[in-house]
Amino acid sequence: MKGSREFGGVVSALIKNEGSTVGYSQALPKKCRDPGIFSVPCTIGECTFADAMLDLGASINVMPTTIYRSLNFCDLEPTGMTIQLANRNIVQPLGFLEDVLVQVNELIFLANFYVLDMEDETSGNESNLILGRPQQRRQFDNSFFSSHFELLSNN
Repeated sequence: MKGSREFGGVVSALIKNEGSTVGYSQALPKKCRDPGIFSVPCTIGECTFADAMLDLGASINVMPTTIYRSLNFCDLEPTGMTIQLANRNIVQPLGFLEDVLVQVNELIFLANFYVLDMEDETSGNESNLILGRPQQRRQFDNSFFSSHFELLSNN
């Protein structure tokens, strides 16, 4: 803010109001620690993933080729799409996997995955799957509908 000063975590500013000057102070909020990766367990076919990452910024679902091969799914649909990763690398998916059943707790929903040729990260602490916003929205809608329906049926 123009004309403001910070004194030990408090921002102080002068605000003009109808020809008079009024002092104004506002305490800065405390910084919170980084919560890290938000991950959920999910199941695809017979494989359970303990740490599928929910990425609030992603709008697609990503699956490494190692997982795709282990699931023995049908052939990939070709795609001409290119993806820019968070580290600014640009990659082209090997293909597109449509209508995969993904189970998170009791919810089962369809998901589309882009299969990327990436390093195997199963030995590290990294997530194998990235679930983007479309799945989060579907999960919320399904849970809202279920709880809303139960409320209506109990009356």
